Amino acid sequence: MMIGKLIQRTRKARRLSGDKLALRCNVSPSCIYRWEREDYILPKHLPLLARSLSIALKTLQAKNGPRQWRGRVGRGAVVIGTPRFIAITSAYKTGEPLADIQARFDCSEVTVVRYARLAKLPKRPHHLPADIRAAVIADYKDTKMTVINIARAHGVSMGYVSRVAREAGFARFKRKPTGGGRPLRP
Repeated sequence: MMIGKLIQRTRKARRLSGDKLALRCNVSPSCIYRWEREDYILPKHLPLLARSLSIALKTLQAKNGPRQWRGRVGRGAVVIGTPRFIAITSAYKTGEPLADIQARFDCSEVTVVRYARLAKLPKRPHHLPADIRAAVIADYKDTKMTVINIARAHGVSMGYVSRVAREAGFARFKRKPTGGGRPLRP
């Protein structure tokens, strides 16, 4: 029997309502009912709970299961350490393409990336082939093409075009000097 069932059975045996036990433990009634559904309770709550239910503290500590971190992701809570979570994050870690991970686990790209962030995995770099970068720079030098047309021609974003051009030292417009205002009086 896990700790949640033990709390519920003992509370009912002592003829305590959830509200009364919550008052004794100095928590909300919803917290008591949540504890009864869980397999783990934070250790800081156990001594007061043991005194309120007249149970030995060691009994509660023995029944308290392993801690699981729950993070809100998408429509439901994700328990880090579940087989699905581990499989998705390990596939991401090995460099498997996102489309393949999505197809294999029937999930969205957002889910895969969120799981990777929860697992504290580094972001994947967005590398494009060098020939695309060179073609973008060549087209950017040609002042007849707009940034949006360059982006469409090469299948990249406008931000990518601007960033590549800026990194290469090209600018179509001269920047106004900053620090304007009136000159200081002598």
